[in-house]
Amino acid sequence: MKVTVLVLSLLASTLALLVQTALGQSNITLTVVVIDSFGGADLPGVSVQLYSVDAALEQRTNANGIVRFENLRQGSYELEVFFPNLKPVIEKIEISDKTQEPVVIKLQTVTVGRLGLPCMGTEGEPPSVSISYVERSSRVDLTGLIRNELRMPVSNVSLNLVGHDMSRDAVSNNSGEFAFSGLAPGKYVLSSTRGAYRDIDGSVWITHNNLAKVIIDERQLSCIDHVLNSERTQDKTGPLLQLPRPE
Repeated sequence: MKVTVLVLSLLASTLALLVQTALGQSNITLTVVVIDSFGGADLPGVSVQLYSVDAALEQRTNANGIVRFENLRQGSYELEVFFPNLKPVIEKIEISDKTQEPVVIKLQTVTVGRLGLPCMGTEGEPPSVSISYVERSSRVDLTGLIRNELRMPVSNVSLNLVGHDMSRDAVSNNSGEFAFSGLAPGKYVLSSTRGAYRDIDGSVWITHNNLAKVIIDERQLSCIDHVLNSERTQDKTGPLLQLPRPE
């Protein structure tokens, strides 16, 4: 009887080891340290996002500028680090079954050029785009909502999602909502176009475990944007930023 129990225990351990090997180890910890590139100071409260085809994870750095992602499987990941008024950092990393070295991210101050400034008021502000990831409850991969400056829904906005050698189109309904389904896991580029409003062009991840929820708050085009768009329409082969010469 003892021999039988021992054999069964060994078989169970062997099977568990084979499954873990086939799926990749899931007990790996990734440590990320975020510092200021100028003085090397630790940066607390920084948003650190880790993406893979399995899930989207997010943490904020502690008082020492550190976050730890635990129970990760080996494979390819994308790390995005963001903090207001500092230049975002996006890095691709490979996590293996070996001891994972800490990843050090240095954030730099954003430099704003004069060309992008609005002509007056808040007319030239860029669109506000927020993306959240929740636990998947259906086969829908991505849902979205488009609003104007008054937070009212905007209909008939054309949207395009590109990635993995495919392209999908959608149009926001009367409630400003749109959705995409049947997508392969991975990184996509979401863009939108609507007349006098600024175009949207940003990345979003589709994962096995999450539903991506996108909220877009549109902004009116600035007067300089109107000039640039006019130039592009008249001469599509010309430079992207070409202002009309004075008479």
